[in-house]
Amino acid sequence: MLEDVVALATTLVKGIVAYPNDVQVRIEHEQDENGEIAILYYKVHQDDVGLILGAEGETSRSLRRVISLYGFRQTQKRVYLHIVTPRMRDQYARFK
Repeated sequence: MLEDVVALATTLVKGIVAYPNDVQVRIEHEQDENGEIAILYYKVHQDDVGLILGAEGETSRSLRRVISLYGFRQTQKRVYLHIVTPRMRDQYARFK
C-alpha cells in the first residue's frame, strides 16, 4: 500500500537530515498512458538540502531508486520521490 511506501520514505529521509521535525511530505497522484503515478514531494529544512541530495546527487538518486522499486512492488504503480529544493519553494507553496 502507498502508506507503507510513504512511511519508508519518510523514515529514510528523517534518518538522513539534521532537522527531522522539519520534514514535510505532499503526495500527488497523476495518470498517464502507462497508468497511475504517485509523486512524493519532500520538503526539508534549508540546511538539510545538501545532506539529502548528497555528493553529486548520489543520496537522492539512491533514495529515489529504493522508493521507486519498493513502491511499485507494494502498489503496482509508479512512485516517484522529489526533494523540494530552495529553487522549488515557490512551486511547493501551491501544493499546500
